[in-house]
Amino acid sequence: FVVVDKPAGVAVHPLAPGEGGTLANAVVARYPECAGASPEPREGGAVQRLDLETSGCVLFARDPSAWQALHEQLGARGVEKVYRALVVGKVVAGGVSSVPLAQRGGKAVPVPDTLAEERARSKGLKPRPAETTWEVERRFAGHTLLRVGITTGVMHQIRAHLAHAGYPVAGDALYGGASAALPGLGRHFLHAARLGFDAPAGGREVVESPLPAELVQGKSV
Repeated sequence: FVVVDKPAGVAVHPLAPGEGGTLANAVVARYPECAGASPEPREGGAVQRLDLETSGCVLFARDPSAWQALHEQLGARGVEKVYRALVVGKVVAGGVSSVPLAQRGGKAVPVPDTLAEERARSKGLKPRPAETTWEVERRFAGHTLLRVGITTGVMHQIRAHLAHAGYPVAGDALYGGASAALPGLGRHFLHAARLGFDAPAGGREVVESPLPAELVQGKSV
């Protein structure tokens, strides 16, 4: 396996044949065997993914057996995934959101009750279980830096759950609108800071990524 520190603005893998400039392209250029590790060669052995603007740790497998073992571990919620997020507002204490999420129009839509879930299904949406926890790391005048953990991996999960709780991620126009803008920051403030997993060959591996320079500067709000 290999863990890569993804910069913001780089896609994890191509979405169309011939597409370049992705993290998977760079990984396969250095580790050609990764192309044959995942069922889809275009994924380059990627075991998990991050949003385009999210930076930090991404796990790749280097052979099919490793990909299978790591993917199963991910599905069994055995992979520790910790993020750091700067959110709008003053968060008083840690919290948890277990609101199911459905996908609609490129967004994760919270489905908080049985009636809403039934309506979502009637429209062809498929709510998925999702759980996000957070702890306060540091408070600023109008923002709070959180340490966020997830055991599931639904698209936009952290961004949707935090916005649903009333604390959209700073710089996230999709879920927070104009009020979430942070002057000088051209991306949302979400970083995959830590991955912990059982290596296919044995032993527990923990990999950490520090905040990139643009987020260190954006943290001083």
